[in-house]
Amino acid sequence: LGRCRQPAALIRVVKSSHSKNLIDGVFCAAALHRLSLLSRQNGDGELAAWKLCYGEAMQHLESFGAQELAVAALAMAKARPPMSKDLLEQLLGRVLPGLHLNSTALPIRYCANLLWATAAIRHEHPLTRALFQEVEVACHQPWRHGRCNARDFSQVCWAFASSGRHMGGLRVIESSAQHQGTILESYSDHDVATTIWAVATMSCPGPQGSGFLERLMEAACEKDFAPQGLSMTFWGLATLAPSIRRATVEQLLAALVPKVLQHAGNLAPQGASNILWAVATLEAQQEPSHGVIALDEGLRLRLVEAVSYSLTQQLQQCNGQDIANALWALANLGIKTDVLFPKVCECFQDLPSHSFSAQNCANILWALVRQDRDLDLRDFAKAIATRASNFSSDWDEQSLSISVWALAVLGQRTSSLPLLKALTSDLEELRKFSSESLSVFAWTCGLLGVETHPTPLLALVINKRADSL
Repeated sequence: LGRCRQPAALIRVVKSSHSKNLIDGVFCAAALHRLSLLSRQNGDGELAAWKLCYGEAMQHLESFGAQELAVAALAMAKARPPMSKDLLEQLLGRVLPGLHLNSTALPIRYCANLLWATAAIRHEHPLTRALFQEVEVACHQPWRHGRCNARDFSQVCWAFASSGRHMGGLRVIESSAQHQGTILESYSDHDVATTIWAVATMSCPGPQGSGFLERLMEAACEKDFAPQGLSMTFWGLATLAPSIRRATVEQLLAALVPKVLQHAGNLAPQGASNILWAVATLEAQQEPSHGVIALDEGLRLRLVEAVSYSLTQQLQQCNGQDIANALWALANLGIKTDVLFPKVCECFQDLPSHSFSAQNCANILWALVRQDRDLDLRDFAKAIATRASNFSSDWDEQSLSISVWALAVLGQRTSSLPLLKALTSDLEELRKFSSESLSVFAWTCGLLGVETHPTPLLALVINKRADSL
C-alpha cells in the first residue's frame, strides 16, 4: 500500500489481497489512510477506490482495533469522500455507548482522534452528540481513559469549538487546566495555535482555564509558527485581549509581529485577512479598562502593508469573508498606503461576489463609506448593492441597518430603499432592536425622505424609547 502512487494502483493491491484472503481491520485502516493521501493528487479512479475500500471496511469492521478506528476516521475526515458520514457512524457505533472497545476503555488519544474527525466532517447524528458528551466525561475521569497529551487536548478543544459546543469545551478546559499547565513544554507550535484559537472561539474560560491560557500565551512567544499558526494565534490574541493581562498581550504581540512580517508572503487569504482584522480589533480596544496597547505606528504600517500586499496577490482565491474582513480592517485603521483597497475597487468584477453573505456586504459597504481616499467607488458600490438585493430574510438588524445607511451615504438611493422596505413590520419584533440600529434606520429614512414604511413604526418605537436614547 505504501508504494501506491495512484488510486488505480491501490485498487489492484486491495483486489489482490482480497483474492488471497489477506484483508483485516489493520489492512483496511492502512488502505483508507493511504487513499486519503492520494486524494490530494486528484488521481483517476479515486471514487472507485473509495467505494472499494469502504466496502472492505464494512465487511471487516469487527476486526478494527482502537487505533484502526481512529486512523479510518481521520482518513475520512481529511479526504471527505461521499461515504464519509456513513462510515463514521459505523466506526462510532463500535465504541458507543461507553467509549469502550471489546470491554476495554478506549484510550483518550483515540477518543480525541474520533472527536476531531467527527467535528471536521460536520455530521450531526445521535452518535455524534453522544460522543461529545462522553468525551467530556472522559476528560473529567483521567483514571479511566488516561490524560490528554498536548495534541489530544488541542484536538478536543478544536472539536468542541468548531462544532459550536462551547460550554462543554470550556468545562473540559477548566477540568484539564492544571494538568495541561504542567506539560506546556511538550506543546508544539501547532498545539499552541490550535488551543488558543479554540479558547478564543469559545470565549474566556473559568479561573483555572484563564490561568492556563495566560501560561499558554507566554509559551507562544517562543514558538516558531507556520503561517496558519501565526494567523490563528494573532486572531486569538485580539479576540481574548480584553480578558488577558496587559503584560501578556504586549509580550505576545511583540513576538508575533516580526514573524508575520517574515511570513507575510506565505499567508493564505483567510490567514492574511484575519491578521488585518486582529490588528484593527486591537486598535479598537485602546481603552484603559481593557489594558491593551497599540502597536508602534511604524511597525503597524509595515505589518498592514505587507499583509495587504499578500492579499492583492491572491484575490482570485479570496472569498467574501476574506475581502470583507480585510476592507473593514483597513477602513478602521485609516491607513491609506495599502495597495489592497484600490486593487479591490479596480478589479471588483473578478471577485467571487456569489460568496458574499449579507454580513459581508454590510461590512464592505461600511468600509467604503469609512475609507478616506480619492477612489471611484460607484461601480463597486453598485455591485455590492446588487448582491445585497438578493437577500431577503438573511439580514440581522445590525447588518441591515449598516447596509441601508451606507448605500444612502454612497448615493445608492435605489438600492437602499428596497432594503428599508424589507424591514420587519412586526411592531413587537421591532421593539427588540437596539437603540443604535433604530437610530440608523430612522436617520436613513430622513435622509431619503421616506414617509411610508418603515418610518411610522420607527417613530412609534423610538418615541417610546426617547428617554433612554
